[in-house]
Parts: sequence; structure tokens; C-alpha cells
Amino acid sequence: MKMIRTVIAALLVFTGLVHGLLAEDAPAAGAGNEPGANFGFLSEKIKNHDKVFAGFIGGSITCGSGASAFGNNYYWLTRLWLKDRITGQGASFDADTAAIGGTNSVYGAYRIGIQLLGRNPDLLIVEYAVNDNSIVPYGTEVLDGMEGMVRQALACNPKMTIVFFYTTTADLIAKYYSKGLVPPATKIHHMVAQRYGLLEVDAGSLVAKGLKDGNFTNKDFFADGVHPKDLGHAFYAKVLTQALQAGLERSAPATVQPLPVPVGDAKYEYARLDPVIPEGSAEGWTVVKNQWNWNGVELYKATDPGKPLTFKVKGRKIQLVFEGRLKVSWVVNGADKSQEIKGHDSEMPMPANWAFPEKLMPADGSAVTVEALPAPANGKFRAEIWGIFSIRKPDAK
Repeated sequence: MKMIRTVIAALLVFTGLVHGLLAEDAPAAGAGNEPGANFGFLSEKIKNHDKVFAGFIGGSITCGSGASAFGNNYYWLTRLWLKDRITGQGASFDADTAAIGGTNSVYGAYRIGIQLLGRNPDLLIVEYAVNDNSIVPYGTEVLDGMEGMVRQALACNPKMTIVFFYTTTADLIAKYYSKGLVPPATKIHHMVAQRYGLLEVDAGSLVAKGLKDGNFTNKDFFADGVHPKDLGHAFYAKVLTQALQAGLERSAPATVQPLPVPVGDAKYEYARLDPVIPEGSAEGWTVVKNQWNWNGVELYKATDPGKPLTFKVKGRKIQLVFEGRLKVSWVVNGADKSQEIKGHDSEMPMPANWAFPEKLMPADGSAVTVEALPAPANGKFRAEIWGIFSIRKPDAK
């Protein structure tokens, strides 16, 4: 605790909570309001004693990995701060996280609608600066993933306050921040934030500064070079809450802005996760609710091998979200097709996703059947279908 207090005391003299990137790295802002202007809407709700809901989405850092207990992670510490700050002014408050470890912004773009935006957040915190550095192909997928989430969010609620929160790793500090450079994914996130007038909170540069100034070491901050220890989570929470405090103190009212022209291809603007709805019997399968942070969508878990589960798929670029071993059967142009697919070998909070071959994509509204395959030799029987990823406009039937 002494070390945490020392770090936070040092943090109070830090400046530059909002990322200062070169102007030429980003397109001209297209949202009309200055960055963070939507805090005006949030402040107004608090002053009117309305109900405020905050949503967090990201990877394992937002899940709380590295903390000694869940209550010590940055999400929970920030949530407690928001609750105290908002309810203290007479408004009501709730929050939730849809974070899943090991996932990036593309995965988030498919999940954010049904798993978070369905609750119409007033405040959305997005944390993918670490995991997006591993996306391949790199640039366009990062851009389209982040922009897809933002466009979905603002289409849901144009008054939503969206914050990009940039966490970091020991490797990113060594390769970029320590040399005065910005990590590649963060540069791309900045492009999106600039276009939509979003607040950016750069904890990564502040961690690098703390290390350089000798306020703590990598061993003090990180559990494994990636996930923060309690000290690191407390640091992240302090950086984020200071930025949120500054945003909530805005007095200038915001105005609703139309969605600007996309920075990228906007190919994930209509990304979505649909639940599996069985057609006919679901014998041999059981329903599981609220698995990990898989909110809002029931998953089906096989109890016996060989039992079929049939459901319809809609949209384009259809992917099955699953775990274990499955046989998938469908019909294309009157011809029967099938394929065996395999998920992760270990219990993971992130289910696998398998895309139908582009030239063999099921027709919109057609049926797909999955069957659980027997356990491999000396292996564990597991077959689960978690949902369906696709590209489909909200009004499509």
C-alpha cells in the first residue's frame, strides 16, 4: 500500500492525460464537437439525477488479470469511483464489463451490440491498445474494428460518451514509449478518436514516465510484463478517473452530431453476435447462461456426442462461435456440405470462431446443423455453440 500511495502521489504531478500525437497522423476531425464534448451530455444526466450506466469493453487487463483480487482491478476501482462521484450528486449508477481476455477490437465489434450496447450505456470505456498490436493483417483490421464499435455505439446513442483507454506492456514501453514513439495500434486508435471527437486517455506514456523517473520498476508494476499487479491496476484507475473527473467538470453543453464519413471501410459497422435459436429438438444439448463475460447470449453445451442441433443463420460473412469439437453440416446450391472444426484445447474465456468458406457461405436464412464429436483419445469431451458472428444491418429480418 505504501508503494501504491507513492505512485499515486507521483501521478498527481503528471500531465498529458490525453494523448498528444502528431496532427499529420490523423485525418481531420469529422464529429463537429471537440474531443470529449459528449461529456456534456453525461454531466447533464447527472445534474438531472437520472440513471447513468457505464460499460467497459477490452481484453484481459479490463477483466482484471494480474490483480490479487477482483476488487483490486482497475475496472472495479474505476466503477467504485464513478458510483461515488455520480450517486453523490443524486443520480443513480450501474456499470458492467464485457471484457474477454485475449480478444481484440474486431472481436469486440462483433460482441459489443448485444453484450453491451443493448443496455444503452451513457459512458463507454474501450481498452484494446495492447491486444490490437497482435492483429493480422495489422492496420486495416485495427482501424475497422475500433471504428466499427464506435459507429455502432453512436448509432445506438449519439449522446454516448466514449473514451479510448490506452494501457501498455513492458514490451511496448521498451520498443516505443521509451524511444519517444507511439505503439502502432495506438496510432490507429487515435485516428478513429480524432474523427469522432472522442477523449483519449494515455496511461501507457505515464507508465513509461513512472519507470523512467524511478517511481516503480517493471517488476513492481507488471505481474508478467503484460498484466498489471495491484499497483499497476491502481495506477490505471487513477489515470482514468482523473481524466473522467476532468471530463465531468465540463460546463459547455454538447450538441448531437451526425456520424461522419468513416476513416476506414466501416466493414464492422454492422458486425453482430446473434444467439443460437434451435429449430426443432435440442435433445442432447443443455443451455448455459452467463458464461464468463458472455452476457446476453445463451450458449448450448452438448451432453452426448452425435446429437444434432439445427438453427438458422442470417447475414454475410457468417462465423460460428464455438468450443470443443463439432461437425458442421449445411446446404449450398442444393449440395450437402460438411466440415469438422476444432476449438481451443484448453478451457479459455474466449471461444473460438470459424468462418464458413467464402464460396460456400450458407444462404441468408438457411439452416445449419452441428453435431458433437466424440472426445479424442485421452481427451476431454467438449462441444459448445456460443453464437453466430455475421455482418447484418439491425433492421434486416
